[in-house]
Amino acid sequence: MDIRTFLVDAGWRPWAFVKVQTDEGIVGYGECTCELTQYGVLGVVEDMKPVLVGADPLAFEMRFWDMYRRTRLGSTGGVASKAIGGIEAALLDIKGKSLGISVAELFGGPLRETVPLYWSHFCISRAIAPEMLGVKPVRSMADVVEAAHEVVERGYKALKTNIFTPGDPPVINYQGFGGGPGTTDQVVSRETLRQAVLLFETIRNTVGPDLDIILDLNFNYKPESIKRIAHALEDADLSWLEFDILDIDSVLEVKKGVNVPVSSGEVLYYIDQYRPYFERRAMDIVMLDTAWNGFAQAKKIGDLAQAFQVNVCPHNYYSHLSTFMSANLCAVLPNVQMMEFDVDDVPWRDDLVTVPPEIIDGEMVVPTGPGWGTELNEDEALRRSWDYRVPRISIPTGIEEERADDEEDDQEPRRISFTAFDSLIGPWKDEASSDVVDSGGRSDDSSVLTSAPASVPGSPAHRPSSPPSRPSSPPSRPSSPPSPPSSSPSRPSSPPSRPSSPPPPPSSSPSRPSSPPSRQSSPPSRPSSPPSPPSSSPSRPSSPPSRQSSPPSRPSSPPSRPPTDWGASDDDTKTGPGDDILDE
Repeated sequence: MDIRTFLVDAGWRPWAFVKVQTDEGIVGYGECTCELTQYGVLGVVEDMKPVLVGADPLAFEMRFWDMYRRTRLGSTGGVASKAIGGIEAALLDIKGKSLGISVAELFGGPLRETVPLYWSHFCISRAIAPEMLGVKPVRSMADVVEAAHEVVERGYKALKTNIFTPGDPPVINYQGFGGGPGTTDQVVSRETLRQAVLLFETIRNTVGPDLDIILDLNFNYKPESIKRIAHALEDADLSWLEFDILDIDSVLEVKKGVNVPVSSGEVLYYIDQYRPYFERRAMDIVMLDTAWNGFAQAKKIGDLAQAFQVNVCPHNYYSHLSTFMSANLCAVLPNVQMMEFDVDDVPWRDDLVTVPPEIIDGEMVVPTGPGWGTELNEDEALRRSWDYRVPRISIPTGIEEERADDEEDDQEPRRISFTAFDSLIGPWKDEASSDVVDSGGRSDDSSVLTSAPASVPGSPAHRPSSPPSRPSSPPSRPSSPPSPPSSSPSRPSSPPSRPSSPPPPPSSSPSRPSSPPSRQSSPPSRPSSPPSPPSSSPSRPSSPPSRQSSPPSRPSSPPSRPPTDWGASDDDTKTGPGDDILDE
């Protein structure tokens, strides 16, 4: 059994896939996307290989328990469950293909021919990345009205969105996933309440009374603010209010205090975490992530929900492979509300699979092909390999400070400030090289796992044995603007070229989770004297960083790296995220 992972460019975030190949040559694919902790997920895939290689891939339930027990020592849930779910999905794909039937047939046969979808992230993607998506940007309420008409015209019966303010740049309420000082309180402002009322009543007046409108608040607010938002939006007639709080009593407080059905649960794992919510009737609609739990475990959760007379809604904001996985799940559950689907996404999404989903009037036809009914297009996945060093779009939250020297930055390309997902964006790009390294950081000369596990950028394996000295003089200003610095201390996957003097040692402070690249809320300062090594706690710089006029020269010999380093390769051929083939 060989196991390989792919980390693929999906615009402002990566998609992650697992490939398992049996000794007989049968290949199965699974998805384990989680953009904020993706390298952690891929690392757990590596950790699972010792209990998988040489084992029977068709005994997927036994393989699940092998992997689950391996993570019991303080790692159950989170990145561990997501990695296990991706591997389990690949094993189910193999079993279905070996029998010539779909996964839905493997679990008893479909109960439906189509799955109703809701249009997720309505207007959000069009507001933050219209050029990337090839769609008209959403810059005003008139654009929101036009987009709402499109939802109806294309046959969708439901849409879901977040609180946002159209504009250039727009403002998206995502502070639950990151932000600067003063953004952790989770309190809704009166201004945000007024914008929410304007937005959702505009949508309701546009689409009429028959289309379901869903508001997703994520982790952005505490119960008090969630209840205020729900009461303010009663005239918009929401179909349900979705939010995430990891405290069952808080979820119950919201449910009892609002006049709209509530949905939660997308960050729960396995039936033991869901069961208390069912027993205490804490949710009206259960969000259930097929990729993160694994198909077989998600089926158990769905069956348990049915026993408590609760419907499920698969959480699905990933690639088409995950959509096929969730559609197979919906096919074998008798209690499906709807399924999430991102209508707006990168243009190459269809190219990443051999068979795209068939969607008619807002409903997806249940797949009938062997396994999931589609496969990963590996050539396209390799061609679209994720490079975290490439600057990307970012999402504005409206809570960042304005830059003090915008006049000095008028030569820079327009960037939207953001508070989340920066951990996936590298702090620099090696302009001296045309090499593009895959998201895992390897090229075709990927090494076989021998004694050491794959190391992630930023891990001790990537740190120099001794701290470099300070540069003798500040660098000169560049002729072109650099990529915005990331808040993440993670190291790039290929070694940076070395300037005349080594850079200061990296900070030991942890990084905040975040999303596509963003402008810092206040700019780093232009040094008037050589920079000093950073302290263990990050400080906010006060003016823009100095810049180099030309790329630094390459070192005469590259630094050594461990045998399974996710760092650089001298070969510029991309082989896929993680590029972690295990040939045992």
